[in-house]
Amino acid sequence: MKKLRPIFRFLALVSTAISTSILLPVAWSLFAPDGGFRPLFYTFLCGAAASVALAWGGRSSVFAKMTTREAILSVVSSWILGSFLIGLPYFFSGSASGILDATFEGISGFTTTGASVLLDLRTVPRGILLWRSFSRWIGGMGIIVLPLALFPMSSSGMAVYKAERSGPSQERLTPRIQQTAVFLWKTYLSLTVLQTMLLLFGGLSFFDSM
Repeated sequence: MKKLRPIFRFLALVSTAISTSILLPVAWSLFAPDGGFRPLFYTFLCGAAASVALAWGGRSSVFAKMTTREAILSVVSSWILGSFLIGLPYFFSGSASGILDATFEGISGFTTTGASVLLDLRTVPRGILLWRSFSRWIGGMGIIVLPLALFPMSSSGMAVYKAERSGPSQERLTPRIQQTAVFLWKTYLSLTVLQTMLLLFGGLSFFDSM
């Protein structure tokens, strides 16, 4: 059980990151009621509960002592947990016909494949559509990289980074993997803000620009 504690703690961070991220579409649905508030808020509660449970399971663990095997298992488990949580709004809202379809939509968001089981997006609440796009934004950067930017993980951090990133080259951009993760997130956020502003100037609405 002690060997699983670093994994539980890492999963708690991923769950917390997803739960925090969903507050954006929750706020949108709160101020622009469209039927998406409750499904999104229920998902937030599920993510928060999972975070608390996993944090308790990972108590007293130290990231710096995480082995490479534990780091790889953390990434695999994060993909499963993350895809499930991301898909919950589609299940709670009835946009997906069942939990499997909802999880498929969550996997599509996490992997940015673009595949979808939603037949008519015009019937989906805009708050959930915002979450659908936001989940692909999260998947594009890789939310698993976020804990690397916030917490030192010794040599296992590079193992997590390699397991999460795709492509032929996975070299770090700075001497420390934590600095690389911070640099990547800053660049990603800057490009997102710039592109949103350009789309606004191009005549799109704020919602469509985001």
